[in-house]
Amino acid sequence: MVNFVRDFQKKYNSVPVSFAALGYDSLYMIRDAIVKADSVDSTRARDALVQTNGSYVTGDLTFDSRRNPIKSAVMVELVRGEDGKLTTVYKTIVNP
Repeated sequence: MVNFVRDFQKKYNSVPVSFAALGYDSLYMIRDAIVKADSVDSTRARDALVQTNGSYVTGDLTFDSRRNPIKSAVMVELVRGEDGKLTTVYKTIVNP
């Protein structure tokens, strides 16, 4: 996580929001599934994805037998400040 935040700040000159980290993880999960499947065929990659368990920027991820992700979730609240801008307030982590 530290490297991701540092690299993001360096490239974009801002702190990443949670959606940036989740998008980053999504891309790398798909990449890992393609590598595991040794193919870009969508069916083979999909089947490999369910067996792709790993540690990503936002935490550890596994899949159950029905292809549902098992992963901790961070609960956030969007708050509008007096200046009208939205900010993210991190509330808690929910574990499966």
